[in-house]
Amino acid sequence: MKPILMLPLAALAGAALANPLPPDLPTPRAGLWEMQTRMVDMGGMSMNMESCMDGSIEDLMRHPEAEKAECTDMKVDYSGNRLRASATCTIEGSKAQIVSDFTGNFETAYRGEIRSTFTPPLHGMKQSTAQVESRWVAPKCHPGQRPGDTRMKGGVNIPGMGNIDLDSMMKNMPGMNR
Repeated sequence: MKPILMLPLAALAGAALANPLPPDLPTPRAGLWEMQTRMVDMGGMSMNMESCMDGSIEDLMRHPEAEKAECTDMKVDYSGNRLRASATCTIEGSKAQIVSDFTGNFETAYRGEIRSTFTPPLHGMKQSTAQVESRWVAPKCHPGQRPGDTRMKGGVNIPGMGNIDLDSMMKNMPGMNR
């Protein structure tokens, strides 16, 4: 399950894939990557995920949720160890201005921030800021995990409520086949 708050991240990733990526952008290592996402505007709610990647730039930026967004005005710039991407997207009837700034070597690690502004507000949100940190952790993925597979690690940390395992919750809800 991917929360609606991940849509701006996915939309920007989709926008980057639709636009030519800079030819000098380093290729990420194949294997297991760990990603932490912290939603600044939601009191620091955070999620940890593990993704199996095949070592392509496209795999690093691929998110199935991106299909829910229509994006234009896409731009991706890379220089030194900095990547900046921006797009204007329509997400569930809201116009989103999305800008991201990342730094890192992109082969084994990167970190950055994605800022989105929504008109009209998306599910009551006028803006959102996600801080993302990702790092390569192993040359092999978990048994049974294939490139493109992502799984939540430790649930969602909601300040004041602790960790909530959304996958387990969904599996135990009547009528939810997962």
